[in-house]
Amino acid sequence: MKANTRIHLMRAMCALLAALGCSTLLGDVITLAQARASGDVTVAPNGDIFLGDFGSPALANGTTVVKVLPDGTTSLFAQGLSRALEGNDVDALGNLIQVGFGSNTVFSIDPAGNATVIANLDGPVGIVVDEGNQIFVTMCRADAIARIDPGGVVTQIASGGGLDCPNGIDVGHDGAFYVVNNINGGMYRVGRDGVVSFFATIPGGGNGHVVYVNGFYYVAGRLAHRIYQVDTAGNVTPYAGTGVDGNTDGPNLQATISRPNGIGASPDGRYLYVIGGSNFSAPTLPVRRIDLPFDEFEINAGLSGAWGNSGTPGQGLFLDVVPDSQLLWMSWFTYGPAPDGAIARVASPFNEWWVALGPYSGASAEMTLIEATGGVFNDTVDVTEQNVGSFTITFSSCTEAEMNYNFDGGPSGVIALERLSPDELCAVLIE
Repeated sequence: MKANTRIHLMRAMCALLAALGCSTLLGDVITLAQARASGDVTVAPNGDIFLGDFGSPALANGTTVVKVLPDGTTSLFAQGLSRALEGNDVDALGNLIQVGFGSNTVFSIDPAGNATVIANLDGPVGIVVDEGNQIFVTMCRADAIARIDPGGVVTQIASGGGLDCPNGIDVGHDGAFYVVNNINGGMYRVGRDGVVSFFATIPGGGNGHVVYVNGFYYVAGRLAHRIYQVDTAGNVTPYAGTGVDGNTDGPNLQATISRPNGIGASPDGRYLYVIGGSNFSAPTLPVRRIDLPFDEFEINAGLSGAWGNSGTPGQGLFLDVVPDSQLLWMSWFTYGPAPDGAIARVASPFNEWWVALGPYSGASAEMTLIEATGGVFNDTVDVTEQNVGSFTITFSSCTEAEMNYNFDGGPSGVIALERLSPDELCAVLIE
């Protein structure tokens, strides 16, 4: 039986048997840590979890960002920001882009925790950084969405059409934005052309943020005390929480979740991380980790071949899977910066080529990126090899994957990959 089929059957069983405790098949809700945070959650490509604090007006707090490691270790990441921190995301350079609702500001926070204001907007709340490193922000007071270009230029791209204090935002299955209203239960699709259309109704109202992962949207139902799962057709299903205010751990549909607001997902698609709470004046609030149904796709020899991203032509990867030794070999051809407007071409100094070899397990492989320098075209001169970073690739199917890269002292980010060469073996091997 295919792994995808097993997952779909499991979800169907849970829909029929939820009252009998089938939530244990979907996983558990646990308290991972305690932190002074109630705004939004984002997870960096390396798994670090960043929490913005909305705070309490009575205490004049909500000016800090907390970092939580996957094992629950908590530390202060940034402080002295404006009050009422909400949405956040990580850009291609590894900076945390953080919204300050209380001061109508958007910050860029470098890996050392130093913050710089990059824009001023009317009631910013939710935020997402797309693959082009453009920042998109929902504006509650303006009932609109704005784009911040890498150069800092702000452009309003959508307004009205049902947007009513838009809160959470993420890029969805079709490349459009999916936005959750705070004032009512509306969830809307916003195309890149700015056209707003109704998508779903989330029960309870007063909803928080949204994240798209593993083919589903997960919405923080703040006043409903639940996390909702929404499929790509707009069908809404309770995924975690009983609807009762509380913070009791347990199976997804038996645990209680107090006013969830922020929500993010781990890079491997295994967990949701949720923050919120009824008492914003509390010294700390629980950080909840919720298991996700995880596709059991496994790497096989049929994945060997050419991979790339259709949005970045002329570059990509060649992969070779070696099942006998459980190793994956990769060569990555791309371009570096070309100075003075020069055009990168074959055998020019602006081409970049890295290789990697590492073990794989399940659907993922973790490798060290290696750069070779000093070579001469068609010459036997020795080259120098050095480690320049890390590389993880995770496959969701025979034709789709996601790569996380992290260069030492340089950029990090995520690139969606698709198979470029024909699949003649992979689909057969997973039968």
